Amino acid sequence: MPRKRTVPRDDVLQRATGLFWRRGYEATSVQDLVDATGANRAGLYGDFTDKRGLFLSALDRYADSFVGWAFGRVEAEGATVDAIRDYFETLIDLNVRRGLPSEGCLMANSMTEVAPRDEEVRARVRAHVDRQRRGFRQALVNSRAAGRLAPYVDVDAAAHLLAVATQGFAAYSRICTDATELRGFVDSLLAPLSAPPRKEETR
Repeated sequence: MPRKRTVPRDDVLQRATGLFWRRGYEATSVQDLVDATGANRAGLYGDFTDKRGLFLSALDRYADSFVGWAFGRVEAEGATVDAIRDYFETLIDLNVRRGLPSEGCLMANSMTEVAPRDEEVRARVRAHVDRQRRGFRQALVNSRAAGRLAPYVDVDAAAHLLAVATQGFAAYSRICTDATELRGFVDSLLAPLSAPPRKEETR
């Protein structure tokens, strides 16, 4: 007779995602996951096969929920450089509310901890970075069409820079104690992208 599920699968996944985000993959044991989720070992193994399977599902959930919520403003139709700045400001505000130094980003954390030796994790992290690159690129294209992008900006190179810089931003937030430093980073990153005001706008 199959064992009755004690905790809804989505609740297990939500709690496990938070635990992996806070502690990392290696520092999280199966017993830690049992304690954090309220599920028994049989339930975890039945739904996710093993700790690695649960971690892969956690990465998928993180991409669908948190990344989708935060990065969705950049992916929105007609988004411009304003949406890119708003995205970074949202990350800063979230880090401040949770407390600096922060937990960083689960994807960025996994990029250095797990991805180098796990092909499936690497593929998920790569898909995450590629998603950001595509979103940034379209926002830059929209900005150019609206006259908001500096004429010398190569949208492909700039989008790649922004996607990679986002990972650095997340990593640095794990040791940063002052949000002013994070805002300075964002200002320096985005300032070269914006076109100067047109003459009639400065009169």
